[in-house]
Formats: sequence, C-alpha cells, structure tokens
Amino acid sequence: MLGTALRRQYRTTGMVACQFLAARVKSVMTVQPDDVRLPERPSSRLLILDQHKRLLLFKFAHRSGPLAGQTFWAAPGGGLDPGESYEAAACREILEETGLRIDDPGPQIAQRSAVFRVPDGQTVSADERFFLIRVGELKISTQLWSDLERATMADHRRWSRADLNSANEPVYPDNLIAILTGARAW
Repeated sequence: MLGTALRRQYRTTGMVACQFLAARVKSVMTVQPDDVRLPERPSSRLLILDQHKRLLLFKFAHRSGPLAGQTFWAAPGGGLDPGESYEAAACREILEETGLRIDDPGPQIAQRSAVFRVPDGQTVSADERFFLIRVGELKISTQLWSDLERATMADHRRWSRADLNSANEPVYPDNLIAILTGARAW
C-alpha cells in the first residue's frame, strides 16, 4: 500500500522525500528518477589530527532555512570554486575555516559519493575527497568565516577514536573511523 502511494507520487512529482523515525535517529530517504540529474558538488574535506591523534570536527546547527533544526558534526571543508582542484580547495578551506595556512594538503586518502541537501535547500550529488592533515596545537580562527559559517558552525572539538565510537549526535560521514584506520592514522 505504502509502496503504491510512493510510486504514484514519485511518478507525479519526480522526487519523494519520506521521513522515517527510529529510536533517536531521524533519517530522510530521497527517491530520484533515473532521468533526473542532480547538481554536482565536488568538495574537499580535511581530516585534521592533532598531536594526540584527535580529529577536529565542527558542529553544524541550522537554526533557519530548509535545514532548520538539523544538527550534526562534520569535518572542515567545502565545495570547489569553478576551475579549482581538490587540492587547492583543501588549502583554501583549511585557511578559511581554521586559520591554518598550508601549501600542499598531501595525497587524497579517501573519496565518498553522497546525495544530500545543502543549506539553500538544493539536493546535490557530492563527490568528496578527503585529505589527512597533521598539526600540533591549532587555535581555530573564525576571522575568514562566511556569514553562513558564522550562522551554522556552532562549536568545534577534537574527537578521539573512542569519542567517535560513542558519539550520541550525528557525525558525517559515518565512516570516519574506517577512513582514518584505512589511512593508518588511527
């Protein structure tokens, strides 16, 4: 019955978002017809480990707009500017979001494809490339944050492997431990 209703609405609207609530987790499933292409969003993500092998994550708390009420933790990074390489975007993003200037992010250690909604409400197909950056002490500078970052980046903290294993808030991507283990960082 539900499948029939979804297929009927799918045929008429082209996209259906169904919300499923389970225990304490809220997830959204999006169904896309095969002939609809989502806008592509190539992006660089920075996995910044301090001298104690703790991972820097930012807490995103959307207070308004299409993502209002959503809160999660994620690695620094963002979309590529037109004509920009993943490596150049990684250098720019780390400077903008942390204040740390680097000339070379090193090799990509992982790649992820995901479909998600961005703050303006658009659903995108993301091609995320991950870079491992090792630092000593890092004092976060917000001087170069955009208005959107100031409005949504509510906190930051450094997470140990044990912290991530016991996280009680959403952390994206959900396989950060596997990425860092595969890169022999943890």
